[in-house]
Amino acid sequence: MMSSLKTAAAVAALSIGLSTGAHAALVFDLSPTNGTTYRSADFGPGQGVAVSQNTNVTDFAFFANMPGGGDAKFMIWDAANSSLLFSHTVSNIAASNSQSWIDSGPMSFSLAAGNTYYFGLIADSAINIGYIYP
Repeated sequence: MMSSLKTAAAVAALSIGLSTGAHAALVFDLSPTNGTTYRSADFGPGQGVAVSQNTNVTDFAFFANMPGGGDAKFMIWDAANSSLLFSHTVSNIAASNSQSWIDSGPMSFSLAAGNTYYFGLIADSAINIGYIYP
């Protein structure tokens, strides 16, 4: 169903909810966007994030819209962007012509200090992803 993750040349609009022990609800937020990139079904963006301390991700979202609605798969890949470490599908996202945060929903995934991870999103129908350029 969802087969190809491509790292965006520009920075994809990504928001990550984090927990770092005593500091709960830290947010990494790459919005607002200044552009939109169209991705057809089964193709999506990825955004690399370098981690300087052990961190637990509790949710993440992409600023996007799906004109025809559908399902979206949220993924976390290793630094080489070759091993899938986390995957979760959100079903029945409502059709929309305006961008908003499409959220993974509650989850828990530990990021290890000193590593880079790629956060990705692939949909089963066309999707418009917000990005920041340059």
